Amino acid sequence: MRTEPLSRFPALRTHDVDELRQRLAGLFSVWSMDLGRGGQQTFEGCLNHRQMEDVGVTYARYGSPLAVCLSHGDTYLQGFPVRGHGSVVNDGTEGEISPSNGIACGPNADMRVKYSSDFEHLVLRIKRQKLVKTLSGLIGRPVDAPRIATSVRPAPAMAIAQRRLVEFVVRELNRVDAPLPGLVLAELEQTLVVSYLNCNLHNYSHLLQEDSVRSVAPWQVRLAEEYIEQNWDQPVTVEALAHVANSGIRSLFFTFRK
Repeated sequence: MRTEPLSRFPALRTHDVDELRQRLAGLFSVWSMDLGRGGQQTFEGCLNHRQMEDVGVTYARYGSPLAVCLSHGDTYLQGFPVRGHGSVVNDGTEGEISPSNGIACGPNADMRVKYSSDFEHLVLRIKRQKLVKTLSGLIGRPVDAPRIATSVRPAPAMAIAQRRLVEFVVRELNRVDAPLPGLVLAELEQTLVVSYLNCNLHNYSHLLQEDSVRSVAPWQVRLAEEYIEQNWDQPVTVEALAHVANSGIRSLFFTFRK
């Protein structure tokens, strides 16, 4: 029998579309939901949700055709369809949704989405402040909230790798026999943010490419080493290492490798 993703964290089971909309409004800034023809007889909204510090993961299914509108949120989102299909208009750009083709959006995105009756998906939700701080640490300078490209899809290999990571984290969160220690969970949460930034195209993507990386001074590497040694029992974040070494973390890693 198939195990439902995040079944350890049931958030909602309802036959009331307004109740589901209210819950999704808080998570994803959904402001409108409409059932398709005959949907009232089959609709069953199901949400499982696990919120970590700055990242949340949600599993959802609806049991009927559904049209959803969302906008003006303050988080970064990405959907990973499990089954079914749909269509989307994302800031004016039209696209198809399927298990091999999800969608991503940033704060203040304006989206209209239609789902088939058998549609199920995982949704990754990242707080804007966390994503901006991580990006700033990666490239070594202050940044504004990145704008996610809606007209260009990620490279297939990158999309597959990111999906594999999300599914791994979801499976680990759902385990009851050996739950993840808090330290490991914090590191995986950071990994999800870094993966989101590297796998989705945005207006800072060119600064995350290998040819934009430069070496840092040996004293900066020593500062980073000392920090890691002193904080071995705590999550070592991109932001903290960048601050200690006064350098972009990618430049620091580049020098580590050399």
